[in-house]
Amino acid sequence: MTMRAVVEMYHQALAALRAGNPTGAEQHLRTILQIQPDHIGALNLLTAALIQLCRYDEAERFALLALQTNATSDVTFYNYGIILKALKRPSEALEQLSRALAINSNVADSWNNRGAVLNELRRHFEALGDFDRAISINPNYAEAFFNKGNTLMALFEQEAALTAYNHAVALRPSFTEAWLCRSRALTELKLRGDSSESSDHIIAVGGEPCVQRVPHLVPFLVLHYSPATERRTYIEKEWDKQPNRNSFDIQFITQHDREEPHVEASYVYDERKYREAVGDIKDIQVGYWSALHRHKESSFSSCVNLHKSKRTSLDQDFDEYPWLKEGPLSPGDVSLILKHREAWKSVADGDADWAIIAEDDIIFNSHSLGYLMRLINDLPRNAEYIDIAAGQGFRPRTGNKCINDHFFEIDPPKTRTTCATIISRLLAQRLINLKPPTCLGIDWMLNWAFKQLGTKVYWVEPTVFAHGSQLNVYTSFRTPA
Repeated sequence: MTMRAVVEMYHQALAALRAGNPTGAEQHLRTILQIQPDHIGALNLLTAALIQLCRYDEAERFALLALQTNATSDVTFYNYGIILKALKRPSEALEQLSRALAINSNVADSWNNRGAVLNELRRHFEALGDFDRAISINPNYAEAFFNKGNTLMALFEQEAALTAYNHAVALRPSFTEAWLCRSRALTELKLRGDSSESSDHIIAVGGEPCVQRVPHLVPFLVLHYSPATERRTYIEKEWDKQPNRNSFDIQFITQHDREEPHVEASYVYDERKYREAVGDIKDIQVGYWSALHRHKESSFSSCVNLHKSKRTSLDQDFDEYPWLKEGPLSPGDVSLILKHREAWKSVADGDADWAIIAEDDIIFNSHSLGYLMRLINDLPRNAEYIDIAAGQGFRPRTGNKCINDHFFEIDPPKTRTTCATIISRLLAQRLINLKPPTCLGIDWMLNWAFKQLGTKVYWVEPTVFAHGSQLNVYTSFRTPA
């Protein structure tokens, strides 16, 4: 077959695919590849045809061949990402779609599909950003508006979701699924009683409003290092932007800054106490570390049990994992512990069943407090401590039971970081009575306390806040300057 004939056949395949005939396209493309096995256009087009035919396993084989032939095409990475998404391998799909965007960031489909994958991974706030990018590139992209609406519904932002659905159905009046989701958003707004001007157009489908578990303001305690004025300024500015701020009572805990004389005087390093405390939690610390860095497909509990089964001594673990031997606390560490204890006392002595304790390096998004209020009203019955800010790369995985869509049971119980949490008044009282020794940093101290108390710990996904120190937005004050 001449080169001209190959080109003509390729255009015939392309026309067949555009006409909705992937089977006809496949026949042409396989003929081309028999003659030119490294024809990148034919490989990519055949991959697309097989995707349309839902033959994803076969499509993956040709996507890999295309990558081996030419790894510089965003189309190749995009196709592979779509295949992995269909094969329910979202983490791998995210990697491939991100590579496609790194090559060409001006493709709305790539942003939209990466957003859909982020939703599967429960990274909803990041997904919103991707859908917005897709819409900025193509303002007439009905699917991106629809996906944005679904994401906002997952974040309990029904009114914003309704706006997105309205755009979707205006752009495509035959978009049945968008109309159904729009009706659901309207119904939930009616049950909430805050549908504003849209209430006259709500389609009633029955149901009962959920029982409100929070009858009064929720304490929101911010552990603030006074000299870091820019952090408080940021929090106050972002707070004023939050539509649901009136559901919370924000208070800044400014006592116990590291420069205050009593902070350093309250702590003397005791090697024996340190070894006893870290010895109690070493299997948990090492097990979770191993899950994060070595056994990424295994459950946290299996990694903890694996290390526990080795029956290693503390000194053996110090040799194998030098980070386990933190040693003396810095004044910043001690300051943070004292601020947390001050917050526990405030919660324990208060009237509210639940409170928020946040360190002053939290990063807001526009939906933070609305999402947080919905979470408080939907807490698992046995919850005591709920981590609501990401940190250290930890996310729920296989083995973490999901309750009420957003809460993942963590067993053995462990913090991610102590950046932001929902804490029960009962747990605050139990922590005060336990009097954890000041010999470990606050996150490890809590892990020790959880083990003693059998605390029910949950991690929330998506998280309510980002962790500024983890994102290098701020410098941590836990370590010496």
